Formats: sequence, C-alpha cells, structure tokens
Amino acid sequence: MKVLQSPIFFENGCAAALGTFDGVHLGHQRVISVAVKSGFTPVVIMIMQKSRKKRIFSNELNFSFLERLGVDTVICLDLDEIRDMTPDEYLNILYEKMNVRLFVCGENHRFGKDASGNYENISRFCAQKGIASERCETVTVNGVTASSTAIRECISNGEMKVAYSLMGHCYAIDFSVIKGDGRGHEMGFPTINQQYGEGYILPKFGVYAGVAIVDDKEYPAVSNVGIRPTFLTDKPLAETNIIGYSGDLYDKKVKVMFKEYIRNEKKFASLDEIISAIENDKNECLRILKNCDF
Repeated sequence: MKVLQSPIFFENGCAAALGTFDGVHLGHQRVISVAVKSGFTPVVIMIMQKSRKKRIFSNELNFSFLERLGVDTVICLDLDEIRDMTPDEYLNILYEKMNVRLFVCGENHRFGKDASGNYENISRFCAQKGIASERCETVTVNGVTASSTAIRECISNGEMKVAYSLMGHCYAIDFSVIKGDGRGHEMGFPTINQQYGEGYILPKFGVYAGVAIVDDKEYPAVSNVGIRPTFLTDKPLAETNIIGYSGDLYDKKVKVMFKEYIRNEKKFASLDEIISAIENDKNECLRILKNCDF
C-alpha cells in the first residue's frame, strides 16, 4: 500500500473514499468496502486534522487497518490546506488530479469551507461530470453509532469492549519504548514504558488487561496507564508488564492492545503493597484473557 501526501493520477480511474478515518471504525469500513469492490483502484482520502481532535491511533496503526481492508493507496491531506476551498473546488481537484470515477462517503461526511459540503454536493458534482457516487448509511451497534467521537468517549471511559464493537479491532498503541526507572525489574515484574504524545486521546487512567505483540508473537500483558501516583511521572504513559517475555525492547515500537479495564490507579504505601497488587493484576489479566471473546 502506498501512502502519499498529495494526489496522483490513476490511468484507469480510481474510487475515492472520503473521510478522516481515525479509528477505521465499522462505518469507515462500509465506505471502504464500496471503493474496494468498485472495480477501480481503491484510494482513501484521509483528512489529517492534527490538533483539532484527539487522535485515536498512530498513523502506522491506521494504515495497517486500511491495508487489511484492501486499500491500494492512501492520500493524506492536511485540513489546514483545504479547509477554505469550496466543496466544488475540493472535489474538482481530486477529480482532475486523480481521475476519480467514483466518490464514496458516509452520510454524515462534511468537507469544504465551513464544513458546508455534504453528499448532496458530491452527487450533484458527479452528475455533472458523468461519474458515480455513493453514500453509505451509518453503522449502529447496540444503539450506539459507530463514529470517531463515540470511540474517543469509550476510550476515555475505559470501555474497551464497546470501543471494539464499534471498530472491529482493539484500541491499541504502538509508541516507541522509552527507558524507565527500572523499578519493575527490581520487583520481579519488568515493564516497558510508552509515553503518550501530544494530541492523542488518553484512556481512563488505571490498569488494563491486554495483549502485547513482540516479533509477531502475542503475549498476555498488564498495562498501567496514567501518572503512577506512587512514583509520579511528568506525562501520562503506559507501563506494561509483558507476561512470559524477557528481552530488551528499548527504542522499539511495540503494539499493545487493551482488552478490559481492571482497576483504578492507586498510590501504594510500600513496595510489598505494589508487588501484591501487580500479582493480583497479573492473575486477573490471565483470567480475563481466558474468557475474552475479542
């Protein structure tokens, strides 16, 4: 899959899926499916909103989800560079520079100056150019609409199973492992530390049962997300004990998936209390994963 920063021309035409695609949730997947099945080269036009909304996933994770769905090319456009275009100006640039044969979007997709563009603009534009367009209905799961906004709320509340139901994949991070203070290793529970960068949605602070992937192998994992009340950190981080793994992962990107919230962060009075709590968290993690259906 190719990831580009500007449009390119597709000689045989392309199907352009429009959206932000952060989280690549079930609604996004419905839009992408139409593009993939169109017979044209499926291209995702991903609007990068930078600091305007908290990001759910890293670009690398989002791109991996898109690739698995059969996307050929991703065009990443900076919202600041297109936000003042009229809807027709924006569509015409894509149409001419990419040889678009089909535009597809979700029913709530907005674009152009003051977010004034919607599917009606797309339909009218496509009719004038003699090309196809399609609007996909939103996806609802147990009364909740699959949207990036709803997913951010789930993550903020520690509701990882609900987030999974809206995305079809787990909330996860893949930040580089940074050097910690070594306390986990001293207590017999070595951990990796991954710091949240600016602009990312933060999960509810606390301890999670999850899975870490190292060298394509899955390991049970217990992650504490927050500021570690006992020792305190300047910025939120995920501190993860990868159960059954031993090795140096400094500076490597490790994917950690969050399955279920276990408990709140807690300030402990002694190392013995910490060790006891970690052992309990480990056992609870293994119990959860044994019965986890996602």
